Amino acid sequence: HVVRGATKVTVQLHDNDDDAKDYPAKIVGIDPRSELAVIKIDAGRKLPTLALGDSSKARIASWVMAVGSPFQLQQTVTVGVISARNRTISAESQYFQLGDLIQTDASINPGNSGGPLINLSGEVIGINVAIASPGATTVPVNIGIGFAIPSNVAKTVVPQLIQKGKVARGWLGVQLSRESAKSMSDNLRQHFGVPEGGALVTMVYEDAPAAKVLQGNDVVVAVNGQKVTNNAELQAAIQNTPPGTKVTMEIVRDRKHQQLTLELGEMPARYAGLDSGDEGGAAPQPTVGPPIQVRNITPQMAREQNLPRNQGVVIESVGEELRDRLEPGSVIAQVDGAKVMTVEQYNAAIRRALDAKRKFVVLTIEQAGDDGQVLRDVVEVPLAKEQ
Repeated sequence: HVVRGATKVTVQLHDNDDDAKDYPAKIVGIDPRSELAVIKIDAGRKLPTLALGDSSKARIASWVMAVGSPFQLQQTVTVGVISARNRTISAESQYFQLGDLIQTDASINPGNSGGPLINLSGEVIGINVAIASPGATTVPVNIGIGFAIPSNVAKTVVPQLIQKGKVARGWLGVQLSRESAKSMSDNLRQHFGVPEGGALVTMVYEDAPAAKVLQGNDVVVAVNGQKVTNNAELQAAIQNTPPGTKVTMEIVRDRKHQQLTLELGEMPARYAGLDSGDEGGAAPQPTVGPPIQVRNITPQMAREQNLPRNQGVVIESVGEELRDRLEPGSVIAQVDGAKVMTVEQYNAAIRRALDAKRKFVVLTIEQAGDDGQVLRDVVEVPLAKEQ
């Protein structure tokens, strides 16, 4: 989240006391799902480094130091202990959470993100990422609960970001029940015949890797012999396995155990939290003219959002000045009577109107009605000057 959306990144170094230079940095890769990013600078000299320790050996109540620039106070060191491990917190995307985090009471505040969490041996066992600050009205502040990404996660993610600029994760293509998010109730374990719990599948996406193997109400209880008792354990087992790998899964279907084998696909960009990827432009695309953010529609998006068509352009967000005319989730079918099926066609139509010095465009908007009918409307939208 430190570099997300950045157009310019600079780094200040502290290995030389008289170094007042800002070094331009390149963003090598980002991985929103782990909240890690890699940036690169050329300092013209060999820089000192810290070793990555083994975060699996970190113990609750062991001493740690957090280093960062809280509230722009550079080179600040705070001391505390590891309060807990394997914590999960909500992420910005609706599709995932940040999990397996180290919790610490070493003071972490805005400006600490990206800084190291260091053990008594001087090893980095975590990368500071977030704080819990309930009730904060403006700037969140430390209340003794901070979180760090384990160094062992970085050991897996960072090499892939350096080599490929992204992390390729395994993908099943299923939805899981909230009832198995942490642990299934005694009644559900008895109902499905899974005494130790598992991950309850509620839906399998069409054309997904699991489409011909899994079905709704299956309970996954093991992957490659590794026990699965809840959703997080299944997600970790799949995401940490490279796409294209064949995995063996033990499931319980109709209270009977079965062994299944399937080949994992690659997690689509939207579920990985990436701003763009392999989904035909499903992420918000740059637009010109009116303050409207749009996406290319994918078939899966159409199903999930109940869109009136499975190909075209959907409105993702609308500027405040147009909220009385347009709303997110509407499909732009035409611009000035010309059909648009992609973001590129939408932009081209807007540019033609701008080049003609038009003051407005006419958008034909579609929405899905409650009775399955397509509702269509025509909206006049003023043109903003191109920036």
